[in-house]
Amino acid sequence: QSYQGRPNFQPAQYFNSGGPGYVLNRPALRALAASLYKPECKPRLRDPREDVWVAHCLFHNGIEPQDTRDELGRERFHPFWPAHHLGYPAQHDPNDWYAQYSIGLKFGFECCSTHSIAFHYLKELDMHRVHALVYSCPGNELAASSRRSKDGTRT
Repeated sequence: QSYQGRPNFQPAQYFNSGGPGYVLNRPALRALAASLYKPECKPRLRDPREDVWVAHCLFHNGIEPQDTRDELGRERFHPFWPAHHLGYPAQHDPNDWYAQYSIGLKFGFECCSTHSIAFHYLKELDMHRVHALVYSCPGNELAASSRRSKDGTRT
């Protein structure tokens, strides 16, 4: 069973952030659907933090979130648009929820994997622009690194 997304920590619980989305494979989705009305999944709870409660329900089914950061610890699922992540200050407000809930937060160009999957708050046209910048722009180091073959040479 698989539950993937951006790892977050909230006191006493790991969960995948709902903003950029998360991915459930078929067995995890079936387990979630079968459990939604069980008391441990709190079916009558009204709370805007669906990501926390989906994680809670999955946890009660023995399904824990998988860390989807790349081999360098960079995020693949992003709760903000790209410029926010690139400009997020290393000297940030210690009470900022993003800093508090993030695991191994990275800054600047180290924030984002060259194999990013999703950014929250992007409109359709912006999604196409980000894709073009990351994967198609000549001379872009992110694009170049994503086009390397397995032996490390550029393709």
